[in-house]
Amino acid sequence: MENSLTTRDAVVLIARMLHSWGLSPSDFAFVDAVGLSILGYDIPSPELWRQHVNVYVDETQLPWKTSEKEETVPPIGSGQLEAIIKLGRQGVSIHLVPAHRYFLRGFEVKSCLIDDDLTVTASTLRGCLTVWLMRAIEFLDQRAEYTEAEFHEIAGLRVERLRGLKGLTTERTLGEEIERLIQGYSLAEKGDGSGARKLFGQEERA
Repeated sequence: MENSLTTRDAVVLIARMLHSWGLSPSDFAFVDAVGLSILGYDIPSPELWRQHVNVYVDETQLPWKTSEKEETVPPIGSGQLEAIIKLGRQGVSIHLVPAHRYFLRGFEVKSCLIDDDLTVTASTLRGCLTVWLMRAIEFLDQRAEYTEAEFHEIAGLRVERLRGLKGLTTERTLGEEIERLIQGYSLAEKGDGSGARKLFGQEERA
C-alpha cells in the first residue's frame, strides 16, 4: 500500500469494488491489521501486514467459482481481474481469502460506517483470534503440502506478527490465548505437531 493512500482510502476502494460485484457488507470482512485499524487499533510493525490487504470473502457469493482455500483470483480476462489490477496501480494490493467456512463457524465482527454511504465489516481482535486459530489448525493439517523451508517461513512470520499484536489488548484472557497461539506455532516449527494441536485447542488426530 503506497504511503499516499491511507488505510481508510484503501478500504473504501476495496469495498466499493466488491459491492460492484454484487457482494453485500455481510459477504466479506476486513481481518488482521487492516480490520483492526478500521476499529481504531494502533497497529505495530505495519510493514509486516501490508504486502497484502487480507479481505475474507464468502466465495459462494463471488461471480466466479473457486475451490481454493488460501486465495482466490478472478478468471483471466474478466472484469473482476481488471478491477483488481486497477486497484494495484492505485497502490492497493489485496488478498481475497475464501472464507465461507469461517463465516459458517462464526467470528466476532463489527459494522463500521467508513464513508457517507458505505458500511464495512471488520473483525475485532477476538474475532481475529478465532480465525487465526482455525487457520493454525488448517496449517497443521496441510503440513505435507509445504516444503520444510516454506513451513518454517510461514510459521515464523505468523509468530512475529502475533507477538506484535499481543500488546493491543489489556484483557488478560485474550492475551493468554494469543500467547498460546504463539507457543503453538513455535512447537510446530520444532516438529511437535501434537503439542501444537493441544495449544491450538485440538487434540492430535488419529
